[in-house]
Amino acid sequence: MGNVAKYIFYPNFVASAGPSGIASQFASYYEANQSKDKEAEQMALSLLQAMDVDALFAETDPQVEKKTFAEMLKCYKNAFKGEQLPEIYNIIDKKFKGDIDAFADDVYTNSIFGTPENIKAFLAKPNPKKIGKDYAYLMHSSMMDVLINHMGAYRSAMQSVGENDHVFVKGLREYYAATQPGKSLYPDANSTMRMSYGSVQDYMPADAVHYDYICTANGILEKYVPGDYEFDAPKRLIDLIEKKDFGAYADDNGELVVCFLSTNDITGGNSGSPIMNGKGELIGLAFDGNWEAMSGDVNFEPKLQRTINVDVRYVLFIIDKYAGATNLINELDIRKSEPKPLRVEEEEI
Repeated sequence: MGNVAKYIFYPNFVASAGPSGIASQFASYYEANQSKDKEAEQMALSLLQAMDVDALFAETDPQVEKKTFAEMLKCYKNAFKGEQLPEIYNIIDKKFKGDIDAFADDVYTNSIFGTPENIKAFLAKPNPKKIGKDYAYLMHSSMMDVLINHMGAYRSAMQSVGENDHVFVKGLREYYAATQPGKSLYPDANSTMRMSYGSVQDYMPADAVHYDYICTANGILEKYVPGDYEFDAPKRLIDLIEKKDFGAYADDNGELVVCFLSTNDITGGNSGSPIMNGKGELIGLAFDGNWEAMSGDVNFEPKLQRTINVDVRYVLFIIDKYAGATNLINELDIRKSEPKPLRVEEEEI
């Protein structure tokens, strides 16, 4: 399994690096041209010309990206023997005398996919034949060749692992029963529903710095930047917030809670997970973690670790007030408020 897995994971990650990853989006267009399928070629080109090129580079630093691009290629080269390397390394050896940094410089300067300006110029006067000679595209396709060539063996190995995993687990249970009879064993939760527990809390990441446990729709207005990749917002949403037209979804202060923090753990793949109260009622959806807890995959830090959740009231507001999908609201069992608990002496009265 280990010998096969590296031929899947290494090329998969390296192929997605920088311009190589962008080049993958042009594969359908190039392949349609090569197969002389004019209809598919035109459709693929139309999709490419409609994409937001600037958004592809909006959150990138060219120098950091280029260095990462080169380092990933070096990492790949160090992990494999010469004859195991993809074809792109032969090109690097012949055209750049084996200098991966020089190759990276060339790609980020001259590749169709190296800069937004290069992509825009290509889409303005498309020539699919140039794609087949582009170093970024050749890098991506050579990595994909490795991945595809080993996919059959990888799937076979994974099937074998799946079929025999119960034997391994049985052996572990027998071993611990014999050597550590009091040890509690956690179940294998793969492909099952998992639950964790936490509480809604604020946090203080540094001296005199405090983050509340909720944020409101006012923050959308404060961050609003028309046309910005991250902070633009539809006019109808802005109008509703400015008018405070929140309907039944406003809190006791007339504000609309958008997100709240909780002490749950979160990692890649958790986004969209339901956040429920002690009665199993949906109160939000997890989607992110705070900056101060970015090391959470390595070590959980209770004082700093927070999960950011969209509040269910904001979800319902978007469905109902913004989108007008009241028919969906009518299908839901919504608990608009929860009775406040009585004090013990009040119960006795």
